[in-house]
This record gives sequence, C-alpha cells and structure tokens, in this order.
Amino acid sequence: MLKDSLQALAMPFAIQHNLYEDFVAVEDELALEFDHWHRVVVGSFANKLTDQQLRVLREIDLKLKT
Repeated sequence: MLKDSLQALAMPFAIQHNLYEDFVAVEDELALEFDHWHRVVVGSFANKLTDQQLRVLREIDLKLKT
C-alpha cells in the first residue's frame, strides 16, 4: 500500500482528483494515506529497507508536513 500511496503522490494533479469522490479533500487524503503507510512500513520493516529508501521516505514525509 505504501507503493500505491507513492504512485498516487507522483500522479499529475488532475489525475489525483479522479482517485477520490468529489467531497474528499484530495491533498489531505493523499498526505494522510502516505503518513499511515509510511509509519506502518518503517515501524514494522525498517530493517528490510535500504538507507536510501529510508532517506527518501523521510524526505517525502518532511515535504508533506511543510
């Protein structure tokens, strides 16, 4: 699911809005989904990720929090 979340974040804005119902705050939902799956994966499988993967996930997380 983290992969799906990252792919959704990488999509063009117009396509991202097609992923959700009209009443959803798309930008917030994308950030919340990434946050959830980022925490799950890093919390449970950090030892399976490379240093570069962990660094990139941290950078995305920091970017979404600003």
